[in-house]
This record gives sequence, structure tokens and C-alpha cells, in this order.
Amino acid sequence: MTLQTLTDNYETIAGMADYALATNGTLTTPTITKPSIDGGTLTTDGKGNIILSGINGIKFGNLEWMNYNSTYNYIAVNGNFEVTGTVNVPTRTTGDNTGYAATTSFVQNTLNAERGSMTGDLSASGSSLTLTFGTTGLQLTLSYASAGTASLSAVSTSGSLTPVDIYEVAAYGTTSFKGYTLDSGTITTTATVIDSTFWLTSNAWGTYHVGIGGHLYVVDIFGSGAGKRAVMAWRKES
Repeated sequence: MTLQTLTDNYETIAGMADYALATNGTLTTPTITKPSIDGGTLTTDGKGNIILSGINGIKFGNLEWMNYNSTYNYIAVNGNFEVTGTVNVPTRTTGDNTGYAATTSFVQNTLNAERGSMTGDLSASGSSLTLTFGTTGLQLTLSYASAGTASLSAVSTSGSLTPVDIYEVAAYGTTSFKGYTLDSGTITTTATVIDSTFWLTSNAWGTYHVGIGGHLYVVDIFGSGAGKRAVMAWRKES
């Protein structure tokens, strides 16, 4: 190939004035399909951010891939949307059911508001477990009473709670049962004893239905190892 052939077959590209591209044929600039904006405007803020305003649809070719609706503040994606990095989503109020994206924190907080449990060692004098019913202000406390037994009481974290309904069904040994009932009662900051002797040697269990604030909670209590392994678990049923 002669020098003349090289000089006859080069092209320049705007922005590359200081460079020469030599080929033995014709240099073809590729065609790049740019997304089109359907209504509204697409601008940048000079900081690398793209700004959509109005009601817009971004198209690749003839396919509308993304649509932003500024009236209702949502972005709709037509097709698959894959995120390989982190998406920052504000944590919503616990119990929010309006259809927003959920963070792991929101999910965990919602689960914590629906159920919970306490475990611990009640084998020593002065030990206790306290179970709190969400934000109701009601607590159940299981406290060491004697070797292998505990007492169960209800208490308010602040002021008086009324009406409070409690029903206990507890079994101990192989054939014995006992119960407790509080109907339309009041629980104050002074503890109300529900069960003065709850066995903690794998020979007793107790289930408690608690009504407060228009909701029903169910509590299961079990203890073993003379109180070394005590469990209080609750769930919100309504």
C-alpha cells in the first residue's frame, strides 16, 4: 500500500482534529439510537443528574421503556428492571399498606408489631422476664417465685389501661388445669397477679388470650430446667 493510498482513505471526526485515522477502506461512523422523550422535557442539572419534568415516556426505538407521571409521582417501567447496586427507599410508618416499596427495616418493624418473644433464665432469685404488647402500654412479667416456679403478673407502663380482658388456661402435671379471668378490667402501674405459681420444670404450660385496644393477643409460656430456659411468646391475632 502506498502513502498516497493512505492519504486518500482517511476521514476526520469532529473533536479528534489532532488525530488521523488511516484505513485501507472506508471508515463508517456507527449510528447510535438515542432515547426519545414523549411529552415534557429531559434536561440535566450540570451535576450528572437527568431531570424529567412533565408527563414523559422514554423510548428506545418504538418501545416505551419508562414512563414518569408527575401528577401522581410514580415511574412505571415496562419490562425487566435490574438493580445491581443499592436502592435507597424511605422507611414507611409501621403498618403502612399503601403499596410503596418496603425496606428491610419496615418489614422487620411490621413483624415486630405483630409478634414477639422473650427468653431467659428464671432460676435465680430476683430474675424476671417482661413481655411488652407493641405500643399498647401493657406488659406481662414472669418473675422468680421459688426454685422451679415463677409468678405471672400484668402491669401498665404508664397510667391505667381499661378495658383489659385476660383469660388463662394453664396445665400442670398430667391431668391438672387452672385458669384466670379478667373481664372489662383495669390494669395500672401496680402489678395484677394472674398466676402466683407457674411451674418451670417442663411440666406446665400456659396460654393466655389478652384483649386490649380492640385487638386480641395470644401468649404462650413454657419453662424448663427449673427456670433456666423460660419462654414468653406472643402474637397479634386481630
